[in-house]
Amino acid sequence: LSLHDALPIFEFRGIHFKDCDFSGSWFDNCTFLDCTFTKCDLPAVGLGGCTISNCTFLDCSMQSILVLGGCWSGENVIEGDSRVNGMLVKNGCRWDGRTTFRKSDLTSAIIKELELSGHLNIEDCTLWYAQIGGMDGRGWERLSISGCDLHGALVVDYERLPKGDNLSN
Repeated sequence: LSLHDALPIFEFRGIHFKDCDFSGSWFDNCTFLDCTFTKCDLPAVGLGGCTISNCTFLDCSMQSILVLGGCWSGENVIEGDSRVNGMLVKNGCRWDGRTTFRKSDLTSAIIKELELSGHLNIEDCTLWYAQIGGMDGRGWERLSISGCDLHGALVVDYERLPKGDNLSN
């Protein structure tokens, strides 16, 4: 499967995408519900106002991902040999529920103007030049960063991070 043009509004439900190439695709106001992406290439992909809920990304290559607005809800997992390089999250995107990055590389990820609630877990990952700031984390139930290698990572607006028992590292 190769998708290179802008896609109309769709709801993708329970689909297993395997060995797919989404190069240069733009998804506008689409919903991905209970989907699995295995060994997919997602270079230069845009997600404008999309909802991603209860999805798993296994061994995927995600380069130059642009997430504008929209919502990640339910339980989403990015894991395995997944590489996230150049992810830009902004424009009031919301991450609700539980989002987990596990055993993945995050390089040049810029996360700002993000509303987080629920749980964000970053486990056994390598973060290269990641920038996190300008977020509204007052609704976070838990932020956990554990077993990670941090190389040039920058976290700003530290005072907006959850306090006390809600933050672990």
